[in-house]
Amino acid sequence: MTHAAAAARRFPFVLLSAAVAAGAALLLVVRPEEADVWLRLMASAALGLPLFLRIGLATEGRRLTGARAWLLPVLLALIPLAFFWRSGIWTETGAGLRFVHLFGSVTLGLAASTYVGRRETIGCWHFNWLLVLRFLLGAACTGVTLAGLAASLAGLAAVLGADVTFATCLRVLLGPAIIFLTWFVLAGIPRDFDALDRMDHYPAGIRVCAVALVLLTCLLYVVFAAYSVRVLVLAEWPEGHIGFLVSALATAGVASLVLIQPARLGPGSSAWIERYARWFWIAILPAVGMLLAAVSQRLAQYGVTEARFMLTTLALWLGGAALYSIARRPRVLVWIPYSLSLLGPVTLVGPWPTAYESARRSQSARLEAVLSQHGALQDGRIVRAAGEVPDDGRQQIRSIFSYLIDAHGASATDRWFDGGTASLAKEGDLPLAGRGRDAALLTDRLLERLGLAAASSPQ
Repeated sequence: MTHAAAAARRFPFVLLSAAVAAGAALLLVVRPEEADVWLRLMASAALGLPLFLRIGLATEGRRLTGARAWLLPVLLALIPLAFFWRSGIWTETGAGLRFVHLFGSVTLGLAASTYVGRRETIGCWHFNWLLVLRFLLGAACTGVTLAGLAASLAGLAAVLGADVTFATCLRVLLGPAIIFLTWFVLAGIPRDFDALDRMDHYPAGIRVCAVALVLLTCLLYVVFAAYSVRVLVLAEWPEGHIGFLVSALATAGVASLVLIQPARLGPGSSAWIERYARWFWIAILPAVGMLLAAVSQRLAQYGVTEARFMLTTLALWLGGAALYSIARRPRVLVWIPYSLSLLGPVTLVGPWPTAYESARRSQSARLEAVLSQHGALQDGRIVRAAGEVPDDGRQQIRSIFSYLIDAHGASATDRWFDGGTASLAKEGDLPLAGRGRDAALLTDRLLERLGLAAASSPQ
């Protein structure tokens, strides 16, 4: 109880976010007809968990007290509030992508914020390992307890003759589980970060995983080298699946560097670790070049999507990270999550083209080009196709239009129709649900208007 009370005093805004998420989870059961609102509220509150924990640790390290310690979290509460407001405008797919984007950025910032600007030590590694370990232990305990309580309540309801299922009991208990898990993690966060700098504990399980990842990285690089030789011998342009290979190589390599940090910074560090850390960054540069070549081909053929935009951005970051590591040889890797956390907001919002705006513009231009090619666009309006449209053209029209509705909403296509995209709906259709849910219906109606419905029907 002492640790729990101390955690509540240290991180009140984190627990408040957990309480909001728990309340939204309960309302999701009580008022399921408003599920959209409660899910958006849960997502917004979930953003507050790493955000307020990051700010709490940062202000604690700077010894901020009084009004200054409360003012910054209050101002940053505008971020979850803004997400809740804007997510009601975005489509469901768009809101989900932006949540993952923002949550990942804030979480990466949490991994680094406490140790940015400090001298190179192993403390950052131990801090994040303690957080992960605490979360996994808490999640296991919470999951077992939640399942047991839900089964007990469902059994009691069956005895009493009440129509209550196990799934309903799980949903009811989800709120308290969120608060318990959050509180459990917070109670395990140490105050003395200098003590973490002096820790020399290196769990055997992590050591084994680190060696396994090193071997996996080497194996993936052998596969990449073989593929590169094939491309050069056959004079072929790199294909799209090179992205998965390089992404796996980079992920395994960076993860291996993170996991071998205690051995690298501890006493008696092996020479092979330093050589591996240096040669990994040198060897990754050709892979980055190959990846950028493959992505540029896909962009030229199929335009920009959110995934291709982010893949290109991460490839450029990986190349920059490799050059920085080769030049500076940093031994502590706190700069990796910190730089990625800064990269996230830059690609999410701003006066410059973001991932989402770039994708919408690119795919809209592609659709207009295909429609114009087949005489289906006149004076900026979609009309019946002038002649026969080949299968490839029909498939492009279907996939691009469906993507625009699903990811960006009907407003992304309104300008092509008198009366907006909603004019595609027929009398007798159910009312449009909005937020991208009508992508399949509106796409079918578009193909009918173009005179392509029969040819486009599935075989």
